[in-house]
Amino acid sequence: MFEDVIAVLAVAIWPVSMSTLIKPYSFDLLAAILLLVPASQALGSPHPARWMLLLAILGPVAILASFPAMFVAGAVLLALISKARVGPITNKLTFAAMAATILLSSWASIEVGHNQLESVANTDGVTTRQGMDTYWASGFPPKAIAMWVPWLLGAMTGQMMAYPVGASNGGSAVTAIAVVFGTVCLERQRKAALLVLLTAPIALNLVAALIHRYPFGSSGRLCQFLAPTVCLLAGLGADRLLGLLGPRLRLLPWALAA
Repeated sequence: MFEDVIAVLAVAIWPVSMSTLIKPYSFDLLAAILLLVPASQALGSPHPARWMLLLAILGPVAILASFPAMFVAGAVLLALISKARVGPITNKLTFAAMAATILLSSWASIEVGHNQLESVANTDGVTTRQGMDTYWASGFPPKAIAMWVPWLLGAMTGQMMAYPVGASNGGSAVTAIAVVFGTVCLERQRKAALLVLLTAPIALNLVAALIHRYPFGSSGRLCQFLAPTVCLLAGLGADRLLGLLGPRLRLLPWALAA
């Protein structure tokens, strides 16, 4: 599976193109990895306290360097609750320290962002928030509730899932299908905590979009913090699909030809 993940991420159009820009979108991907790697180690370790202590240090660094890293940090807290409930008291103490630093740094980041959004952007008195609401309108749910499902499906099969390649308006549907299949595989393997760690950032991003605080799926450059999630789940899903269908459909010769 990890070979598939590395292959997908190494040639993915968004991380590669973002790495050539001065704008710090690649920091979102870096911050997500800084949080996900120790969290995954904590999930698989019989002694997770040291990993949670490391996350207590890395959490504020990641969040203050990357606003959407708080979505990943929130997923880390949700996934590691099960580890805090069992074992020695050190697990509970380090989890509490981790939660405190993550929540405090998230609050600080939100306050800074709020002040920036409410600043006046031009001589007409238009605030930065109003400008951003207009600019990223496609990343927020439409006013008509009946259009929420098409909007959500469009976002989930658009640039958010463009790994290794994809496009808006359903152009990343193949990757989205692989992500769904990978999610089902983790659920059947009863890896609930890992599933929460990988999928909760998407859910938290959606909640933020519902209250117009961060766009959902409208641009690949704003979704770099989801790159590890998408690549891991898509890699797992593609690996399982090829394992099931490959021998029957002789997919390998077709893949080599493509």
